[in-house]
Amino acid sequence: MLAFYENKSSAFYCRDIKGHSLECAMHLHYNVEIAFIYDGETDVSIDNAPPCKAGGGDVILIFPNQVHAFSTKVSERHILLIFDPQTLPEFSSLFTEHIPTANIIHGAAGDRELRTLIERISELFQKSEAPYKDSILRGYLLAFVGRLFTMTKFKKVDAEDIHALGSVMNYCIAHYRDNLSLDLLQKKLHISKYYISHIMNQKLGMGFNDYINSIRIGNACRLLTESNAPISEISEEVGFNTVRTFNRAFVKHIGSSPREYRNNSLNT
Repeated sequence: MLAFYENKSSAFYCRDIKGHSLECAMHLHYNVEIAFIYDGETDVSIDNAPPCKAGGGDVILIFPNQVHAFSTKVSERHILLIFDPQTLPEFSSLFTEHIPTANIIHGAAGDRELRTLIERISELFQKSEAPYKDSILRGYLLAFVGRLFTMTKFKKVDAEDIHALGSVMNYCIAHYRDNLSLDLLQKKLHISKYYISHIMNQKLGMGFNDYINSIRIGNACRLLTESNAPISEISEEVGFNTVRTFNRAFVKHIGSSPREYRNNSLNT
C-alpha cells in the first residue's frame, strides 16, 4: 500500500478521545499533526524510518509533507490536533526549513502545562459558538506549540530541495485533474524533470506518478464519503481516464476497492 495525499478541508481541527483510534493508512498532507496520547499504544511509521512505538505519556509530532501512518496496538485515549502551518506564522521558518529529529516526544504528555493547554483547546473547539473563539484558540495553540517545541530538537533540511518540492506539490495539487507529466512540470516550473524525480523519491519515498495518483485518490476518498455520485463519475472527476485504472490505483494506495471503501465508511 502506497501513501496517499489527504486534502484537509479546514485550517484547524481538533478531535477528542471519544470513539476514535489513531489508526490510519500511509498518507501525507500540508498540515501539522499532533497526537497527545493519554494511554494506549500505536506503531508510528514516518518517511523512510523504521516503525517505532508511541504510548501513554507520549506526543507524536508530524510536520508538513512528512509521510506517516499509525497502527493501533492498544486502543489509545488521545487528543488529535491538525492545523495549517500558516495559522502560526511565528514558527514559519521551522515548518518550512526544518523537521523534528524525533517525531515521538516521549513523556511530553505528562507535562501539566501541555495537558492543560490541549484540554482547553479541545473544550473550546467543541463549542459551536463562543466569544472570540478563533482568537482564543490560536492563543492556546501558540502557547501549546511553543511549550512543545522547547522539548523538541529539529534538524535543518535543504532549503533548495524544500522550495522545489513545494513548487511541484502546489502545482500538482492545483492541476491534479489534468494529464500531468514530468516533461510538463519541467516546462511549467523550469525545474529539471530528473531533479523533480530525485527529490520526490528522496523526500516522499514515491515516484511522480504515484504521487499524482495519491492526490487523486485522496480527493476520491472524500467524494466517496461525502456524495452519492457513481464511482465512474468520481473516477473521471479526479482525473482518471478509465474506471479500471482508477480501481487499480485505489487498491494500490488504500488496500481496498472504492466500493468497499464507501461501504466501510457508511458502516463506521
